[in-house]
Amino acid sequence: MRSSIDEKEFIRKKGSLDILFQLDKAPKSFSELEEVLRLSPNTLASRLKEARKPTLIKEELTRENGRAKIKYVLTEKGKKVVKKFESIRKEYEKIQKEIAGLEEQLKEKEELLRKLLVR
Repeated sequence: MRSSIDEKEFIRKKGSLDILFQLDKAPKSFSELEEVLRLSPNTLASRLKEARKPTLIKEELTRENGRAKIKYVLTEKGKKVVKKFESIRKEYEKIQKEIAGLEEQLKEKEELLRKLLVR
């Protein structure tokens, strides 16, 4: 059994590009990533762990308000991978926003259906 994955394998996994695009904007902590991404905590933790194996990201210890905090940062290799996907980034983010909007509409419709069934 292999202990690490390569970058192509990593990119194919759910949430991988989302994480890299977020870290391209600025280093972020786990909770900051969790706040902006639509990934379960388990999936996010797995992707962050996996991204360290092909050295796309690294952890940096920072201090905020006197407290130690781990931030995830793109490595040079990670920045190169993001650059490769730059041509599709806008379309990718547009589609992600559309999906989020559709999911919100679905929740609203499900709530409306529940209310109709309770009458």
